[in-house]
Amino acid sequence: MDIALLIIVAVGFYVTLLLTPPIVKFCHNHRILDYPGGRKIHQAPVPRIGGVAMFTAFLVAAIIGLLIYSGVYYQFRTEIFGILLGMIIIFAGGLIDDIYDLKPLYKFLFQSAAAIVTISFGYQVTLLTIPFKGTVSLGVWGAPVTFIWIVGLINAINFLDGMDGLAAGVGLIISATFLISGIILETFLPVIFAAALLGVTAGFLRHNYPPASIFMGDSGAMMIGYLFAVISVIWPKSLATITMIVPFMALGVPLAESAITISRRLLTGKSIYIADTRHIHHLLKSAGLSDKAILWIFYLASMLFSFMVIAILSPNRGLATGLMAIFVLIVFILLLKSARKLF
Repeated sequence: MDIALLIIVAVGFYVTLLLTPPIVKFCHNHRILDYPGGRKIHQAPVPRIGGVAMFTAFLVAAIIGLLIYSGVYYQFRTEIFGILLGMIIIFAGGLIDDIYDLKPLYKFLFQSAAAIVTISFGYQVTLLTIPFKGTVSLGVWGAPVTFIWIVGLINAINFLDGMDGLAAGVGLIISATFLISGIILETFLPVIFAAALLGVTAGFLRHNYPPASIFMGDSGAMMIGYLFAVISVIWPKSLATITMIVPFMALGVPLAESAITISRRLLTGKSIYIADTRHIHHLLKSAGLSDKAILWIFYLASMLFSFMVIAILSPNRGLATGLMAIFVLIVFILLLKSARKLF
């Protein structure tokens, strides 16, 4: 990673760190709080518009990145404008929901508007890799597939954001995966966005890890989901053989959670947008696991998916082997730590 990317990560990290405390204070002063009760698992009121800090920090870091990599901006300026406009729409919808509690239909309309705006600026999936069949051109189906992908990932991250540190921590791991993947594949637009998002999620996790002093809210969760959706399909046609396969694996944890949640709600005749207490993290908590234990189960699962992605992409098998060794070491340390607590 060169110094320019480190600058982008650092800007995202420090701007998020600096903006979050005054937002916490503002929320307490104006009673913009997420109160416990019902399906909520937190015990005290918590500020819920952390997405404001995340949105601002990402915008600052991404703009600085595009100024540094000016050639990338001139190559993709139309698509970049569409992406940033779509991000503003989804952030605005999430913020309104955080403050006024929008009905599911209105949330879907904001999500749809963000996707349609992004697609209208020429940003869409054109090729798709289907296992055992190969790469196919989507043609006129490119726009609807892109729409489903964007709206689906927005909701996948939103479903995941159900406990302190979950969406931010998994988001950090996914961002790092996209950053490393982009560096390996030399696709610089996703690298810039992933570096900015890596810094933002790392900075926010500092305030969101249990016990959280602030929640990202829908303004943060839906924005992250949207950005993952657009980052995951900025692959050039020359990389068509890995289009969507790598993103699917990198996003394995939120996609699995989303698929399970939607399937369960459809089978029980419930709306997919009506929140409940049957998410995986709720079930693990009801089984007696601590919040931090649940978080690390999700983190480790996400790391495993990420290391698999890097192993597929990396021409250096030694790097892939080293990453897997690091993963095994992390698991061993956590198990050892848990064993000490038991005895």
